[in-house]
Amino acid sequence: MRLPALLFSLVFLSASVASQAALFLRDGHLVPAAVGAGGVTAALNRLASGPTPSERAQGWSTALPPGTEFVSVRRRAETTTVAFGGSFVELVASGADLDQAIEQI
Repeated sequence: MRLPALLFSLVFLSASVASQAALFLRDGHLVPAAVGAGGVTAALNRLASGPTPSERAQGWSTALPPGTEFVSVRRRAETTTVAFGGSFVELVASGADLDQAIEQI
């Protein structure tokens, strides 16, 4: 019997979405990576893709596990709700690096 996919949602107070960046880690600090047009969805997709090879060579990393899926993004007034699937749900269950992953999002 196959179980339905599990989801995990976070709700954030939204800042202006005119210019968004994916946030990665370098030396324990958040560093922005430009994503161009596309707002929150583009930033989340860039985040899920992880740092590029050249960014990794500069010491950039991510606390999000490979296979993280952003299932949906909903904005309502000043609140954004993001539903996650894939390996992010396993990260939530384990608790490992969860704080850093949430900071990146």
